[in-house]
Amino acid sequence: MNHDQPDLNRQNFGNGYYPPGHYPYINMIPPDKLIPNDIHIVHIAHNLSLINRFAGAIPYSVAEHCLLCSSMVQQLVPELDPTKLATLQLCALLHDAHEAYIGDIIEPVADILGDAFKQQLRKLKHFIDVQIAAAVGLLAIQVTAVGIIDKRILDFELWHFFNIESVKHVEESRMYQTIRNEFICYPPAEAEAHYLAAYYDLMAVWAQEDDTEAVTV
Repeated sequence: MNHDQPDLNRQNFGNGYYPPGHYPYINMIPPDKLIPNDIHIVHIAHNLSLINRFAGAIPYSVAEHCLLCSSMVQQLVPELDPTKLATLQLCALLHDAHEAYIGDIIEPVADILGDAFKQQLRKLKHFIDVQIAAAVGLLAIQVTAVGIIDKRILDFELWHFFNIESVKHVEESRMYQTIRNEFICYPPAEAEAHYLAAYYDLMAVWAQEDDTEAVTV
């Protein structure tokens, strides 16, 4: 992956407004043809900051969702070996990074389009995840622990934004009370900046870790 810091000249548009013809990134490569050298973290952060969860029903981006998943790793997987913390946090931060290249296709749409479509979509997501993992140097991104975290955060999001209380256990209710103030709904430019900052911080720590065990759980 291209680990270069983003071009600071872009900060001229730091309020999130880009004049027509001046958006910074576009991917012209078919997503099923991506290779690790095509993966750029600044593209991922920018695109995810502009994709809102739940088909755009709320001003809460995929980037912010991934940030929350990453920051909650230690609380939601308390048995995690602390020497593997940054590895799993990095996996959580990147678990929806494929959506920067294909968008967020919500489950009800996939269900309508049928099993064959869902199988092809899973294959495409997996392919892109493999390219992203290779670009970063991880063995994998979609590990079991990340799936658990993603589901827990989804439950909390449904409760927080839509008053759908799918959280059943007392300990999870307490956890929601702990993190409810973490749903900020950052404007896109802020979500992008926070995502990039988290990525660079985690890469600095993760470089000192051995990721073999943490990404195969």
